[in-house]
Amino acid sequence: MSATESGQRVELEVKGSIATVTWCRPNAANSFNVALVRQLASSISDLNTEHSVEVCILQGCRHHFSGGWDLKELRETGDEHASEDLAEYFDAGTTLLDAITAMGAMMVTRHRGVTAGFGIAIAARCDIVVAAPDSSFVCPEISVGLVPRLLAAELIGGIGERQALTWLASGRSFTVVEAVASGLVTMVLNDEGFDSLVADWQNQTRSAPGCLRKTKATVGDLGGLPIGERRGRAITLAVNDLLPNGRS
Repeated sequence: MSATESGQRVELEVKGSIATVTWCRPNAANSFNVALVRQLASSISDLNTEHSVEVCILQGCRHHFSGGWDLKELRETGDEHASEDLAEYFDAGTTLLDAITAMGAMMVTRHRGVTAGFGIAIAARCDIVVAAPDSSFVCPEISVGLVPRLLAAELIGGIGERQALTWLASGRSFTVVEAVASGLVTMVLNDEGFDSLVADWQNQTRSAPGCLRKTKATVGDLGGLPIGERRGRAITLAVNDLLPNGRS
């Protein structure tokens, strides 16, 4: 666990093959600042060297996933250093998103309460997005006169251009049902259902170590290929699994 200010911390817990990374700024709806995002990126990068970890869960503490970037904190730095501060924000955010993408383990976000702005970008980069039935999602930038350029880049990749524009241009809160329909959220589970899902993953990794990592790698390897090429590549991979020397 690490901390930089009162109440701000990143917690890492590893149980068997499953790691859980939790950030906490309870007095600011778990919103992000540069220090917190860099801590998260460092924790995730360190986990990537632990090949026994097959699932990595990202979550905010207590009631909310995240209120997005802490714009209030950025404004308080003043105009004199605004350019430098923005560069720091962009660099920290990109570093975290790249760390998520680089993970060999299956990346899962767990959403409770509100997920706003950059929190949605994190979800769009992950493999599985699990949300509680009463959770909500909002892209608030346009409501305060900001053009959400960087969030647009992430959302387009996660839910497509039309859905991304719908979310970004409205500035309103979206329900979990709408988030599922858009393709951002992949599963809706209460706490009991989420605990059951984690238990299933633990059982799978005990009975077949490495299988979840290889499944993620397979989807990444096959994604974007034409159907014929995709099927041929899948057969080759399956043969290599069944016959370690690749002989038929």
